[in-house]
Amino acid sequence: MSPVLGEAPTLTPLNFRLIFRLATPYFGDCLMDIAKRVELSIEGGRNRNWDQALDLICPALEATARKALGKAKITGKEYKDYVRSKYQIIEPFSCTGLNMSETRFPNISVSTDDGKTLENPDVADIIYHCYRNATQHGYTISSKFAFSEQQPGSFVGWNFNFGEGRIHFPVNLVWALIATVVLEKSNKDIVSFTGQFLYLNVENKNVHFPVGLFWGGEDLVVNFFGKHPRPTVTMRFTNNIS
Repeated sequence: MSPVLGEAPTLTPLNFRLIFRLATPYFGDCLMDIAKRVELSIEGGRNRNWDQALDLICPALEATARKALGKAKITGKEYKDYVRSKYQIIEPFSCTGLNMSETRFPNISVSTDDGKTLENPDVADIIYHCYRNATQHGYTISSKFAFSEQQPGSFVGWNFNFGEGRIHFPVNLVWALIATVVLEKSNKDIVSFTGQFLYLNVENKNVHFPVGLFWGGEDLVVNFFGKHPRPTVTMRFTNNIS
């Protein structure tokens, strides 16, 4: 049936989101900074420049955590607790199949700023102390925590050597941190028109998440994952490997 002249079009969730974003003012240095860092981090990832991608997304993640918590500054504990609260996003987008809430790495030595060594660090500990602190203070990321790219015939590029205290996460962890920033609900007021997108293979189909449409879309994506659950495993390691 043809629409009646002057009749308002049906407002679907998608075109409502588009109209809302076009009508939302783009203001504030914080908003521009986060959006630009995400854009350049994605470019770095597409070019397989993981140092660039990480250098850009770590500050954006911290700015996002401060924004979500409503604080001008946050402690290391608050940063790590924020990352842990986002495992429901980080787990599927990292494509590791790892249950991050329960997995610990007792044979990995993670040092804090005051020289202490953490016992049983988890993924959030490694993200903060090994990646965030390195990018924040201009250090080179230790080769023990370098990223591993997917190898032919394998699903993800894990590389463990607990005798040497080495753990190389798949590079998909970088994409997961980017997704965390984009989907954070407090970032729903950000607008960008880069044409970039994140995607996942879900049930043998590539599902695209356009960045410009998914700022603040965490609830929508978590609901999607609930309908398409991905199995995870908890890794348990002994702490007597020499």
